[in-house]
Formats: sequence, C-alpha cells, structure tokens
Amino acid sequence: MNKFFVFLCIMLLSFGIARIANANAECGGEVCNITLGSVSDAPRSTFGEKGAGAVETFGQTFKLPEGCTVLDSFTFFVDNLDRAPWDPTTFKAYVMEWDDRIGEKHAIEPVLYQSAPVSTTTDGTPTFEEFMFPTGGLTLDPTLVYVAFISVAELSVGSFEDARVDAWDLDLYEDGSFFFHDQITTHDFSELTTKVWDTHDTDTPEIVRIDLAFNMTFSSPGPPAPEVQLEGLAQQVFELNLQKGIDNSLDAKLDSALNALADFNENNDVAAINSLQAFINAVAAQSGNKIPEGDATELIEAARAIIECLSLSS
Repeated sequence: MNKFFVFLCIMLLSFGIARIANANAECGGEVCNITLGSVSDAPRSTFGEKGAGAVETFGQTFKLPEGCTVLDSFTFFVDNLDRAPWDPTTFKAYVMEWDDRIGEKHAIEPVLYQSAPVSTTTDGTPTFEEFMFPTGGLTLDPTLVYVAFISVAELSVGSFEDARVDAWDLDLYEDGSFFFHDQITTHDFSELTTKVWDTHDTDTPEIVRIDLAFNMTFSSPGPPAPEVQLEGLAQQVFELNLQKGIDNSLDAKLDSALNALADFNENNDVAAINSLQAFINAVAAQSGNKIPEGDATELIEAARAIIECLSLSS
C-alpha cells in the first residue's frame, strides 16, 4: 500500500518568522498577508519512513487577520520524496470551518472551498513546489476558526506516490497550528468532520510540528469605485430638489470630476479631487441656508470619501 504524504518539518530554529502585514488597498479596503513560506534548504526530519502509517490530509488552522474578511488565496509547499519511482502525487486543497474546542479538533461541514486536483512535478530532488490556490474571494466570519488543508481522501486509491509537505517546528503563527489526519484505512473524506485530527507523529514523538509552511492573502471589500460613488452623489443632489441655480452648479462640479476620471489618466485624479473640493466648498456655503444642514453634512461626507479613495489610488 502506498503512503500518500510524508510530512517534513524544519529543524533549524534560526530560519524565518511569521509575517502578518496589512496594507491599504484602493479606496480604503485592506489587504492582509500571512507569510510562513518554505525554506527548502533547511535541515529536516521526515514524518514517518517507508512502511510507517500513511497520512492523507495535512492542514493549517487560521483566523482572519484584523480588518480583513475575505480569503483570496493560500499556498502550501509539497515535494516528491527523493527515491524512485518519482511518479506525481495528486491531491486537492480545501477550506472548512474548524472545531477548535478541547477534545474535538476537526473540520466542520460544509466544504467552503475546494480546488481541482493538482500534481507534483519534481523528480525526487529536494525542491519544494509552491502550490497556490486562489479561492475567488471567499468571505469568512472573523469570529470563527478555519482550516486550510490538502488531501487525497476524495481521490482514488493507488493514484499517488509518496510526497512530503513543508512545515516548521516553531510556533511562528499564534492564531493557528498544524494538524493532520490519517484515514488511509477507510479513505473516507467524511472522517475529517467526525474524528479528531492529530498534531504529532507517534513514530517520532520527540518532534512537534507546530505550523505548516504556508502563505495566505486576505482582503476586505472596499467602497465602490469613485465613478460609482460620484453617480450616487449626483443622485443625492437630485433628490434634494434644490433651487435650479444651486443644483446646476453642484452638478457641474460633479460632472467635471466624473469627466476627469473618464479618460483613465491617473494624473487627472488631482483634477477630480479639485472639482470635488469645489463641490464641498459650494455645499458648505449653502449649509443651513439653501441646503438643510443635515443634508449638507451628508453631501460633504460623501464627497470627502471619494477624495479619500482617489488619494489612495493615486
């Protein structure tokens, strides 16, 4: 019986730390990255030798970084073992909710994301391949714990050869941990949600794997594009049914901003910002007079939000 995955952990303590970075995306959205990437030349020890219990599933639990609610992609590092035959190892990637309660530690239905089958291509050289899985924008709940994992459990027995998965023996990521599940005797994917996953190899109990080598990219939905916001602001002005002269003056300023953006020249963002500032000044001048104070405040706040978007993208 083939063993489908052989787990590999990094033994060198001086390599790498978890990097969690937040950066502003266009128009105020957030982009959050978690990076515990592979260090392929670091000393390692194997998770089980040939003939030891086979493992079908390796995963990393995680939480959403603060400010980000969408998982855009995740990456694991996999390599064929350095012995013949060097046939491809084929597996799929998944994301599911995780039951993190003491005594549970297993995935929770339903499957939130699954990839198409992918295969290793290395010829037995000690080189980890990077497998990135774009999720298409998977919105998650910031109050929950999730698990991203790779598995052969849904694929046919006998289609895969031995491989190894890159991991750290350091606690580099405080919001999650490495887990694996050995359901080789049943090849039953449903066991991932009904049986407790493991965190160590009984053959080498002195080695504790804490985190997989992985990268994740998250984001948060930002406000609509500036053009869409401008159209909405123009609609707000229209619905106020202002005096014709004031209405036309405000519309002209918004039209000027919209025209500046329509040519797709980023240098004209400054012109659009100037038109919006002129709009703000005109509204402020009529606040409490021709424009009710509350309505004027809403118009000014909306215009400032568009200026903020343009400032971030320029």
